[in-house]
Amino acid sequence: MSKIQPYIKIPRELFKTDRARKKPYDKFHAELDLYNLANFKDNTIHKRGILIELKPGQVGWSMIGLADRWGWSQQKVKRYLKCLENEGQITLQTSRVSSKITLLNYIKNEGQNDRKTTDKQPNKQPTEYKPINGYINERERALTKSSQLESVKDSFTDLQVKFPDIDLETEYEKFTDWMSATGNHYKNYKAGFRNWLRKVDTFDGKQKPAVEFDKTPTGYWKAWCSKCGTLLFYEKTPYPNDHSECCSADILNYNPEKARA
Repeated sequence: MSKIQPYIKIPRELFKTDRARKKPYDKFHAELDLYNLANFKDNTIHKRGILIELKPGQVGWSMIGLADRWGWSQQKVKRYLKCLENEGQITLQTSRVSSKITLLNYIKNEGQNDRKTTDKQPNKQPTEYKPINGYINERERALTKSSQLESVKDSFTDLQVKFPDIDLETEYEKFTDWMSATGNHYKNYKAGFRNWLRKVDTFDGKQKPAVEFDKTPTGYWKAWCSKCGTLLFYEKTPYPNDHSECCSADILNYNPEKARA
């Protein structure tokens, strides 16, 4: 069993003071604010019509929202969260509508939602404090993922023999981007990447032709969900085998609603 690190209780009212809200935040106060923003119980939020489920110890704020709250640029927020992720303090899942930040050192108070009905409660058991469910697994999984993905890259020579017509570097980047966008995990990342390559490979052994996506005037790539027709925006080049965030369906480079009209 893991040893629980010492902790202190901080009243939430402290975060509402002018001193706490003074911008720009330094890095310490930004990290402390993540614990203030973390959900203390299961919760569901709505962003652009999409339901996002949050567990205790998870923060459902967008990069734009955190940048405005902390008085930082969006790029500084991204770099800082990436730094915390590399240190093993958080795991980060990003999408077009929000970011889901899991605080790996968050301590869940099992009795924090209990109401006091009397001044004295005899024989009451002391409140138990423990890491949030999956805390150890999340950290171990993050380490396992990193080492396994390195092993995938080391196997490129053998994979190139099996898939000679596929650009492995490009497909690996698409594979990892897809996992980051969807939050998917594998027990065996080598097997997962091989399955990915099999889907790319066509019956004649040639790679599928590239599909071109249009860009907006601000530089974002445009794509549409093949199921509901929602317009999606991407910072990186999208691919036909990417999945939409709204329906987990294939994406298209045209509006399917207009095509059906």
